[in-house]
Amino acid sequence: MSFAHFIKQNPRLASLYYIFDGWRRRRRLRHGDIATSSGTRHAALDIEDSLAYIEKVWRDYLAWSDRKTIAGRVVEIGPGDNFGVALLLLKHGAAFVEAIDKFAPWRDPEAQAAIYRALAERFDLAGRFDGPPSEAAIRDLAYHPGMPAERYFTDCAPMDAVLSRAVLEHLDDPLASLDSQWARLKPGGLLLHRVDLRDHGMFAGNHPLTYLTIAPATYRLIAEQTGRPNRILLPYYREHAQQRRWPARFGITRLVDVPSEYPNLPWDALPEADRMRALAAVMAIRPKLAAPFRALSDKDLAVAGFVLLAEKPATTG
Repeated sequence: MSFAHFIKQNPRLASLYYIFDGWRRRRRLRHGDIATSSGTRHAALDIEDSLAYIEKVWRDYLAWSDRKTIAGRVVEIGPGDNFGVALLLLKHGAAFVEAIDKFAPWRDPEAQAAIYRALAERFDLAGRFDGPPSEAAIRDLAYHPGMPAERYFTDCAPMDAVLSRAVLEHLDDPLASLDSQWARLKPGGLLLHRVDLRDHGMFAGNHPLTYLTIAPATYRLIAEQTGRPNRILLPYYREHAQQRRWPARFGITRLVDVPSEYPNLPWDALPEADRMRALAAVMAIRPKLAAPFRALSDKDLAVAGFVLLAEKPATTG
């Protein structure tokens, strides 16, 4: 057993380590060090798998939005180590893509160039590059590393769509960011976010909701300004949208302690056996939950991932 695996299996030891690591990460951030290994999905994939993943993300955005194309000025939060999704958006209707990241995921330029060459060949994207396919040659794309979503949307140009996949759970204040996004969204514009509520391996080997048992004051030391999960769960997003009277819809993509992934479904459409398994997992840990989560329903706690879709009315009158 590795030292890291041993630490993660003991929640108290893991919490102490994460407090120290949180201090270290915040110190690095204050000194301008935004490099990270998080978000480097394509580093572990071969080219075929990279292309399949890029196409899946793009098609998911279209399916979840129920649109044939996502047009206009698009902002992608947390693109990770590759801009393939942005390229497909540009190919199929987007006029310009702004990609923002609080941190800067490490990337291998040669490996990324190979992905862009394969993308250009498979999806007829040669016209999307100024010169040979590479990250630096992508047309109509602006990348802003070191730009938190909480700050970007407070003073940006009006936009037609904001997209993200497994990113909002890493923001320090995703609800405030959603307010700013909505304010800068054009009439008829789209907010589309997939949110992953799992603990991202923080307490591997323990109950999947162990991270909800940590007291709030301690968890702030663990997670603030680090990119670790913020513990803003589905009911908080739902209540926030209701208070602001946004026409928001929510669909479930994952359940606690269930390996399956769902295509953005309502609770009642999920397999009954999966729902019962997730509810049982919630009930098993409920006595240990930290105070903020005890008042939440079993059903809300059982959701480990969801899609948020909100379309701004075309007219404000």
